[in-house]
Amino acid sequence: MSTSTQSETLPVLVRALDQAGDVLDHVHADRLGDPTPCSDWDVGRLADHLVDSPVAFLTMVRGDRPDWDAPPPHVTESWGAAFRVHADDLVHAWHELTEDPPVPAAMIVSELAIHTWDLATAIGFPGRAPRPGGRRDGAGVHARQPEAGAARRGVRRRAGGAGGCRQLRAARRLRRPQRPNPLTR
Repeated sequence: MSTSTQSETLPVLVRALDQAGDVLDHVHADRLGDPTPCSDWDVGRLADHLVDSPVAFLTMVRGDRPDWDAPPPHVTESWGAAFRVHADDLVHAWHELTEDPPVPAAMIVSELAIHTWDLATAIGFPGRAPRPGGRRDGAGVHARQPEAGAARRGVRRRAGGAGGCRQLRAARRLRRPQRPNPLTR
């Protein structure tokens, strides 16, 4: 991966991972059955998904395809700590990349931002969970990676204008176009 690309995307990714970990630190076992803004999931299911997200993204960074349909392992305590172990693995793998990652950082950050916000809202996280990139309007991510905004608009169209959870499901169904191999040109 080029040094400029890494220097632009890694801090945003790390911030999104840190924010998710901070919110997960506030999950308590007595709230696992509470509803979330994503009507398909309760707090427990969303927390489990968020804890397991870095594992799925690490699989993608390594060039494999995660099984998004498989239920994540159920976590019963210390959600933030469990998440941070997986997040550290993802960040270390990102540091080791020598070419562009097979999954854009903007996609990972978008997934984390949506689920972190949903969880923060559901558990009454102190204050409003900031959006990764530092701006509450979400423009911080898209200002650094303009292709993320265009990709997100395309997903929204494919999802029929649906909310965040349905947009993410639509995004997972899309296949990324293969990049030409510069060695075969």
